[in-house]
Amino acid sequence: MADFLIRVEVEPWTPSGFMGVCRRLQAEGFSTHVQLNGQRCALPPGEFVISGPLSAQEVEDRAGEALRQLGLHFTLLTSRFVELRYQRDKAHQRAA
Repeated sequence: MADFLIRVEVEPWTPSGFMGVCRRLQAEGFSTHVQLNGQRCALPPGEFVISGPLSAQEVEDRAGEALRQLGLHFTLLTSRFVELRYQRDKAHQRAA
C-alpha cells in the first residue's frame, strides 16, 4: 500500500463535500484518511491522504476520473506528504 497526499480543488469546502469526496474515492477502492503514521495531522481543508496499491500515475488516472465525475479536480502532492512524514518521524525521534 502506498500513501498519497492530494488536494481536492473545491470552494467552499464543507463537511458534506469532504464526505462526498471520501465516499467517491472509497468506491474506487482507495482508503481515505487524514493521518500520518497513525497520528491525526492538521491538513488544510481539501487536503487528505489516500492509500492504495497503486503508482502515482494510477492514482492520477483513477482518482482523477472519479473526481471528474463529481465535477472536481485534484492535485497530487505526494512529495509534500513524504516531507510531512519525514518531519513527523524526526519529531518522534527527538521525543524518544
